[in-house]
Amino acid sequence: MPYDDRIEELISAYTLGVLDGNELKELEDYIRKNPGVYQELINENEAVFSQLAYVLKVSSPRPGLRNELLSDIQKEKKVYEIETKPPFWQRLQPLWLGLGSAVAAILIISLFTYSSSLNNTVKEQQAKISNLEALISEKDSELALLQEEFGSQSEMLAFLDNPEVVIINLVKTEPNLKAVARVLWNPGDDEALFYGINLPEVPEGKTYQLWAIAGEKPESLGVFNVDNHGNNVHLIKSLSNFGDIGTFAVSLEPAGGVPLPTGKVYLAGEI
Repeated sequence: MPYDDRIEELISAYTLGVLDGNELKELEDYIRKNPGVYQELINENEAVFSQLAYVLKVSSPRPGLRNELLSDIQKEKKVYEIETKPPFWQRLQPLWLGLGSAVAAILIISLFTYSSSLNNTVKEQQAKISNLEALISEKDSELALLQEEFGSQSEMLAFLDNPEVVIINLVKTEPNLKAVARVLWNPGDDEALFYGINLPEVPEGKTYQLWAIAGEKPESLGVFNVDNHGNNVHLIKSLSNFGDIGTFAVSLEPAGGVPLPTGKVYLAGEI
């Protein structure tokens, strides 16, 4: 049965299973119209394909071919890298992290500076407080001395205002001594008041001691120290137990005083 070459090609492709699309539709239309031609061509193609396995000579590849092909492929292999940019927020992340670190560093430095400044301020205030406490203590001492001095002056004025008071001058025993001392004695009530001016500073471990001498027996009237100016006022409450006193004296003795004079006599005065 006559048929054209195109139909033969289409049937060959159809037999191999590679026919599709418009060509498949075209062949199916032709088969419906010429079923006899279709069957004849199908039989021929199947007979030819069945003999291909005997006609074709299959040979094994030579040794090493696979490795050579792989080597050539590796040499010619091209790596295509697609540059992809991270999202905008990811690109900003290092900046934020950098800014965060900088801010943290600035904050730490600021806190350290503030802490150091605060510590210095506290130390300065503590130093000022210590100075003020020392000044207050000094003023308290001065006030106590003034009160003591005021009390002594009041006592002295009370003695001086009494016409019955006898004044006994105590004379210095050395020419270069600038001290002046007196005993204000009221025989009527046996009270007496000693005051000394410009006495030498008392050495460490020493004290001044006042004596009343009746006949040849000295009696202690107490111990005393002097202020920064070498001054002191010492009240003697009673002289009634000492007999007939003829002399008053001041000597330098060991701290706490002694029963009888042992040290140097600085001042002495007879009644």
